[in-house]
Amino acid sequence: KDLSVFTFEGDNDGVEVSNTVVEPTGNQKGFAIGFPDVLSSEWKESNNPLISFGRMYKEQPKVVTPALRAILEEGLRTHEEPVENLDRYLQDLDIYFTGIILGGNSGCPLVDKNGKVLGICHGVREKGDETGRFTDFRPILNEVIKGTSRL
Repeated sequence: KDLSVFTFEGDNDGVEVSNTVVEPTGNQKGFAIGFPDVLSSEWKESNNPLISFGRMYKEQPKVVTPALRAILEEGLRTHEEPVENLDRYLQDLDIYFTGIILGGNSGCPLVDKNGKVLGICHGVREKGDETGRFTDFRPILNEVIKGTSRL
């Protein structure tokens, strides 16, 4: 994945991670903040981020039967992977965003209405669909904090 790092003025000492649950067919508001490279040179020289407003949603999570779950868990054990990682592998880590995403937005954060980070941009959903796609890094971050990830 891609990550951009930049500073901006705010009323706290660091980045806060959102605990917002993004609904599959929700109508939740979000903001993408970035420095796309396809705008005018005057804008680029200003060093101001572009803030895009849109709606965010997730797709329905994948359904796994108990028998398939047992097979997948055995596969993880065979490859010496923690079985706890299975739920992360099965879930859709993408958050889709209807706001404007431009070239250069890769790595920018998606934040909730309170300015807390939900995900990191990695482009449009697919060619012909200008919906932005963001990775919900929070499940992975939780594994890293717990020390169960082998990333």
